[in-house]
Amino acid sequence: MDKVKIIVYDPDFLISSQIDEMELNLFDFFVVNSKLSGQELINLIDIKEISIFVSNIDYSISESIQLIKFIKESIPGFSIILVTSHTCIKICNFLKDSKVEAILKSPLIKLDFNYAIHSILKGKKYFFFDNFDKTQNSKKNLNLISELTKREIEVLRLIALGNTNTDVAKILFISHRTVDTHRTNIMRKIKTKNVVELIHFALINKIIH
Repeated sequence: MDKVKIIVYDPDFLISSQIDEMELNLFDFFVVNSKLSGQELINLIDIKEISIFVSNIDYSISESIQLIKFIKESIPGFSIILVTSHTCIKICNFLKDSKVEAILKSPLIKLDFNYAIHSILKGKKYFFFDNFDKTQNSKKNLNLISELTKREIEVLRLIALGNTNTDVAKILFISHRTVDTHRTNIMRKIKTKNVVELIHFALINKIIH
């Protein structure tokens, strides 16, 4: 089976190093660190037979939106992932209106990035802020956080940063079984069903940045 080819457009060197560190061997990444015109990118996408376009948009939102619009018009149905440090709902929804397939929070988290790619390959979309409305009530969030112990918050932070249970056990010098117990208790207390929702909770409550 051929690897999925992904172009990472990162003229300001903001996300390419993060992706390199993830070691996602299931995908074939082609990194562009020089500024290119829309047509030059279209030509590259065609030559390299790229399936997904990833770009950090913090250097210029307006310029990025124009570039995305050009790519979408030139290659209908082409999949695009945007990466941003913005968490303002108005800005996030503005980016969502550009008809991209996924929007991720910077700095990138391996689990989140991997999940977004697999969602796209299944014909689905993924936006890191989609659960914000469900958990944005600050009073409710404070109540949920107050139920967590100091150790549980520590475990939550490490898991949300993409560490496996085994990694967390090694970092905190505790057993794998203890991490499993903490993880179960955390998800029950903050009412999350999976790791993706757990990451969202950690982002919203600034447990990770």
